[in-house]
Amino acid sequence: MQTISCYCITDYTSPKAVVVLDDQIISVNQVPYDSEIHQSILTVNDRFKYIRGGLNQNPASYTVLFDENYGFPNQFYFDYDLQIADEEIGYTFTGFVSQITE
Repeated sequence: MQTISCYCITDYTSPKAVVVLDDQIISVNQVPYDSEIHQSILTVNDRFKYIRGGLNQNPASYTVLFDENYGFPNQFYFDYDLQIADEEIGYTFTGFVSQITE
């Protein structure tokens, strides 16, 4: 599940079940992935890019946590300016399941 924490509309922040295969998003909430509709969905590689981009903006505060088993980011949060309300954003990823296909 991917959940976004921000001052945004409910459709954007509601938890989403994401299926990814070979770093390609296959579906979101059991609906085929559409980049126009699902703009906020991140693969593992996208998470690293997002974090690098966030750090390059010199945030006032940030947190990045990694999955203990797999080493990828499973939670991150950026507050770019402590004096501005509602520009903070955070991502949380839960329920990861690895399926190896042969």
